[in-house]
Amino acid sequence: MSSEPAGRTTINGFEYIVLASGDLDEIALPMVIARRNQPVQWICLVQAVSGVIFGAMLISISLPGDSNCQMLVWTGVPLMTISLMCADVVLVMKAYVAHGRLKPLLYLGAFMVMLQFVPSALILRKTKLFMTTSYACATDAPAYYPWLRLGLDLPINILFLQRFSTLSSKITRAMDQMPGRD
Repeated sequence: MSSEPAGRTTINGFEYIVLASGDLDEIALPMVIARRNQPVQWICLVQAVSGVIFGAMLISISLPGDSNCQMLVWTGVPLMTISLMCADVVLVMKAYVAHGRLKPLLYLGAFMVMLQFVPSALILRKTKLFMTTSYACATDAPAYYPWLRLGLDLPINILFLQRFSTLSSKITRAMDQMPGRD
């Protein structure tokens, strides 16, 4: 006996997206709510929402009477940080699960994800804002900011992607060597 209410059918995610006809409101939230206990989907939703809000702010800055330069920086930087942290959290979760829920790996990942706030704090404190005639808003970030961002993003991406990819390739090779596989 199915646990579904009468008159409802079960479809997989791909069929649901195809049937939604490109309506993003119809796609995202119901899929996340249907699987409340899967944090990766919530993290991806938070990442998407922060990106949409940031994109709307970027568009509105060029409209008269809307977002100003200060508002763009003070809300845009945290939104970008949230988006980056969401991607890093998903990567850490994949590596954590792939390595049998190894606690030191989780603690290292959590520490490295929390370090993502450092560039945000730096930008909010050290960036100079200028109003120009050719474009409404220009920022002057410290020259070392790209290197700081690279220094924080590169290790987490290399370490956790390498850990997840290595284990995934071992599993794939082991499955290919099973008898009866073509």
